[in-house]
Amino acid sequence: MLMGGADDSIPPESVARLRDTVPVEAELVVYDGAPHAFFDRRFAEHAEACADAWKRIAAFVGRYPDTA
Repeated sequence: MLMGGADDSIPPESVARLRDTVPVEAELVVYDGAPHAFFDRRFAEHAEACADAWKRIAAFVGRYPDTA
């Protein structure tokens, strides 16, 4: 789960609740200061968070090659 820490549409307590209640093993990464759409590569100010998120998504998808 990749979340922007400054995402106004997802309150921090909802992120914590999701982390604590998801019924499967999951990784939660919160990018401090990043807004909801930080994953858009056009946002230069969030380039580091975006690059890290893309790396994590590629690694996740790579773990399940037979399902893509």
